[in-house]
Amino acid sequence: MVGVRYFDFDYEKEGPEGQRGPRLVVDDLEWQPPCWYYDNCDDFHYGLEMTTSGGRMFSVTWDSGDHDSLGLREEPLYGPRFEPTHEAALWDVGERSRWQRFLNDRVRAVQLHYRPCATGGLWCPRITLEFGVGGIELLLAQGSDYDGVIREAPNNIVVLFNPASLPSWAESF
Repeated sequence: MVGVRYFDFDYEKEGPEGQRGPRLVVDDLEWQPPCWYYDNCDDFHYGLEMTTSGGRMFSVTWDSGDHDSLGLREEPLYGPRFEPTHEAALWDVGERSRWQRFLNDRVRAVQLHYRPCATGGLWCPRITLEFGVGGIELLLAQGSDYDGVIREAPNNIVVLFNPASLPSWAESF
């Protein structure tokens, strides 16, 4: 993997008057600390996009339907999932976050943890990514900066860089 980007709400909405569409976050002040950073995880809305050394792009989003779920697709987020007028903040997190140690490492395994839905079918609340240097957990959840507790949530994605800190409610997935 050579690149990772988060697509999040654009809380700042800075830019030229009348500008619409996604905004790449480049201002150092927005990175001190970024709105998605928590001590024990990263937490953002919309999704993330990963780029391989061969140029392939994979995205993880939360999807609504009969049951909210994580979705993993081989496609970029910008274009298929985000229109040019969609207002979002794009954070190129590969070089400036905890993802840095995973860059230029090969993804060795991907596990989608499916659960049955009460309405039938399956939903995916957790995705495990295994690299040579360690693992990452993606959860359909929300982090907290006031008590550090990660809670289930239908429209946020949490990234755990320390799989040992997996919440007990997610261990059964």
